[in-house]
Amino acid sequence: MKYFLWCVISIIFFNVAEAQTAHTCAAGKVKTYQNVLKRTRAGAFDNVLMNRYDVNWYFLDLNIERNSTFISGNATIGANILAATDTFCFELNSSLIIDSVQLGGMNIPFTHTLTTDICYAKPLATLMPNTDAKFKIYYRGDASVVGGSAIGDGFSSDNSNAWGNSVTWSLSEPYSAREWFPCKQFLQDKADSVWVFVTTDDQNKVGSNGVLEGIDNLPGNKVRYRWKSNYIIDYYLVSIAVAKYVEYSTYAYPLAMPNDSIKIVNYIYDNPNTLPYFKDVIDTTAMMVEYFSDILGLYPFAN
Repeated sequence: MKYFLWCVISIIFFNVAEAQTAHTCAAGKVKTYQNVLKRTRAGAFDNVLMNRYDVNWYFLDLNIERNSTFISGNATIGANILAATDTFCFELNSSLIIDSVQLGGMNIPFTHTLTTDICYAKPLATLMPNTDAKFKIYYRGDASVVGGSAIGDGFSSDNSNAWGNSVTWSLSEPYSAREWFPCKQFLQDKADSVWVFVTTDDQNKVGSNGVLEGIDNLPGNKVRYRWKSNYIIDYYLVSIAVAKYVEYSTYAYPLAMPNDSIKIVNYIYDNPNTLPYFKDVIDTTAMMVEYFSDILGLYPFAN
């Protein structure tokens, strides 16, 4: 059986719904988007530096809980060097503290000020074209930036009064990925793959991109979820959601897969009333996958 993440995280964030309601008119959406664009982003000099490499891999290994926007851990940016450079430039929320930047297992100098979301790391030797480099960034802090994304905050934590569950989640479109992990926010530079490992309380489940390859039991009543995707992905689509979930899976049977199926994984708030309330709607996902696969071609992430 082929597995893929369609982690249709069917939790229906109540406050995200409220944010959407607040911007139902086109004028409201345009104004919100313009406010996002006004936020400080990479300047011309930074763009030149970031154009000197191509992102091919993100690996996030983070500690996140369901009731806080505090984040800690490390992120690796895998890059193919396109032009010789002595400075590796990336974006990260200036309210987050970078403890170190490593290249080849060695600490290298870096600059990350309180007034900019840009970080400059200085390799010990000039990086040459057609070589690969993996920069590992250790960081921590409160990742919340109010109103950062087009329809909410880039990294949020809240409680659903309707379903009695606390949840922490990311919402990075269009330029809010940097609010919670180091990245290069160029739409034309997609990563070839992404790994998202999240350590959290053992009462939680973690949803992210790709296939859940394993759950590790750790000391102190912690677990680590290991998600991996080998599909090309844009920076703002890398995502996480952490809460007390239960899993509910259905299957799609497109005509193009006569001897196989596509597993659709849903993470639902762990409340006995949640799944019955949304089940009929959730179950239509398989029908949509089948229908559009039959008329447009097999769902491209079937694996």
